Amino acid sequence: MKSLRYRVLIALFGVATLFVWGGCSTEDESSTTELPRSGVALTIGFLDESDVAQMRFAVMECGNSETFDEAVIPLADMYLPSLPAYGLNPFDEDSMHLFADAFFWLPAGCYDVVVLPLTAAGEPSLSCGGADRQEIEVADGAVTEITLVMQCVGPDAGGLDVAGTLNHPPQIEAVTYSPSKFVCVCELATICAAATDPDGDPIEFDWGTLDPLPAVVNGAVTEQCATTYVSEVGTQTYAITAYDLAGDGERVEALVAPETSHDTILIPLHIAAMEDFLAHEGVRQPNIVENCP
Repeated sequence: MKSLRYRVLIALFGVATLFVWGGCSTEDESSTTELPRSGVALTIGFLDESDVAQMRFAVMECGNSETFDEAVIPLADMYLPSLPAYGLNPFDEDSMHLFADAFFWLPAGCYDVVVLPLTAAGEPSLSCGGADRQEIEVADGAVTEITLVMQCVGPDAGGLDVAGTLNHPPQIEAVTYSPSKFVCVCELATICAAATDPDGDPIEFDWGTLDPLPAVVNGAVTEQCATTYVSEVGTQTYAITAYDLAGDGERVEALVAPETSHDTILIPLHIAAMEDFLAHEGVRQPNIVENCP
């Protein structure tokens, strides 16, 4: 006997021997003729562990849907014996399959068999399906043995293939001013930034409060410019940030934590009074924005 892998809910070997006496009746039912009888042994094997604790065996006469005999049998406390102990074992000799066995004593004839796996509570199994066999011949004075294999579902499984990839943040390579970092009040200034990405990712600039012009891609370099003017004397600081983008246009740093895949630079723009600007000889003519406050 092979060792059990686990304890089944009902660990008793069930063998049901049921005697069914039937006969042919005359119209006045005054006489009964005993029919020849023999046996049928039904053995059920399982391919995997399941929620099954017992089996319901139902026997019907061929062509008749009404149950002729039935039995509920718990799983045996052993695995299905291998050859030569049980000649109808279809599995490898080293396999281990749970089973239940029901023995019926029946009038000789033709029978259909349906077997339903049940839980310990008597409910239909959720993990194993039933089995059936039609037109089983039971001969006088002999035992007909059959083995039905019931298929159970296995656990859901799938592969997991994980690829780890490196990503580097973009780099701002240059910032330029036009006409200069020093401008006068209401003078139009253009600031441009150029950036590259070590991994070749597309680049997107964020100019904060500035409204940029369309970006220009020249090989590995992405350049974008923004224009601005300031109506008061002082220093204005602007933040320019370059982000690298994924294939769907989303920023790469949104895919990781912490979000560090960017490069930011703070650049100043110094705004002088018109009097200071014009006090020097030979200076450029400023491009003053009309209607500047």
